[in-house]
Amino acid sequence: MFAYIKGKIQHVAKDFFIMEVNGLGFKIWSDATTLGKLNSVKEPIKVYTYLHVREDTMALFGFLSDEELKLFEEIINVSGIGPKVGLSILSTMTPSQFTTSLLANDIKSLTKVPGVGKKTAQRIIFELRDKIKQRDMMPSYDMLQQVDDNRSEVLSALTTLGYTAQEAEKAVARVYKGEYDIETLLKLALSELSNIK
Repeated sequence: MFAYIKGKIQHVAKDFFIMEVNGLGFKIWSDATTLGKLNSVKEPIKVYTYLHVREDTMALFGFLSDEELKLFEEIINVSGIGPKVGLSILSTMTPSQFTTSLLANDIKSLTKVPGVGKKTAQRIIFELRDKIKQRDMMPSYDMLQQVDDNRSEVLSALTTLGYTAQEAEKAVARVYKGEYDIETLLKLALSELSNIK
């Protein structure tokens, strides 16, 4: 119903914010990452929205990027997954981290999300992996190179050593943390590859 709403942030709470548009105040639910960014916003902004309708309620959800909105919609279309878990995933992982977890079949990373157990993580991977690949949201080797310079260097080094791009991606996805330098990340990825083999 609403593709996006543009207005001024009036209030930011723990799990929602209020946006004023032409004298109307919209209560919009969102993830922790988005809410954290909105605290310092003073100028009118555009929020991409999803209207969730059930028999007993209507709720509006909002995100700062179309990518986050599309990912949220994909997640809540998984059987048994509702908006609460969708927001929990986006509060815990970036879209890139989430899609990389799908690519690597990384159940462990998904179960770190509050409200997501092993069976739920398996269902998310089973139902979303192919859909997201088809929509070109899944990071390819080239896309992963653009995400982070250190990760790009390590992926390149691993393929030079004879590992396939897929093997390299899986290993790096399992051990990657943004604060690692190239040397540490390469060492951890090689260790992961030796365990896999």
